[in-house]
Amino acid sequence: MSNLVSEATKLHERSQELIFSFSTGALALSVTFRSSLVGNAPHSLWLLSIAWVLFTLSSLSYILGLMLEACIKMDLAKNPQQSLSRKHKLMIVIPNFLMTFAFIVGLGAFVGFALANNRV
Repeated sequence: MSNLVSEATKLHERSQELIFSFSTGALALSVTFRSSLVGNAPHSLWLLSIAWVLFTLSSLSYILGLMLEACIKMDLAKNPQQSLSRKHKLMIVIPNFLMTFAFIVGLGAFVGFALANNRV
């Protein structure tokens, strides 16, 4: 059972790293090449702005989650008899949920912007 938990934890951490990488990559590339993306007559520019805000929020949520996880580990190391409290669990779940939600909605806004500006 502990082997399954360890494997699930590794998969979860890897998925968080991938979302962080995709968020920061999409943000960096879209800001770098914004003149190519926007063109002369952009439509639905607000969608691109929302995507940028949400990709930033997703990335910051990942960093916040890592910082909170470190605080929880330090807290538990000071008191080894203590187990994860409800507060600790919320400190882990909320940044993870926010990161994933912001990434998915940001990706949707980015795709919406791309479809609105399709130059076919």
